[in-house]
Amino acid sequence: MSQHPDTDFLVGNVWEYDDVAERLDAYGKFSDRWDLGANPTCGGCSMSAACGKGCPAAVVAAGERIGAVDTEQCPVVPGQSRMLPVVGAS
Repeated sequence: MSQHPDTDFLVGNVWEYDDVAERLDAYGKFSDRWDLGANPTCGGCSMSAACGKGCPAAVVAAGERIGAVDTEQCPVVPGQSRMLPVVGAS
């Protein structure tokens, strides 16, 4: 389960709003809105300045908040096996 509400990422339904382009422009850059790598591992890493900080969507899908370490991409943290949550479908 995501720790972020969907409103953190959605700007509107394209079927309901005809100003989605303006809404996307107003949302701004993702990196300006979120502090990627805001954790002790990234903060103390010598590769931090050149690192892309992994995939925010993968971090959210793993149940973490944006800014947490993407353990599948980070070469510094020990390898961990991670399982995605099982959700029901109708």
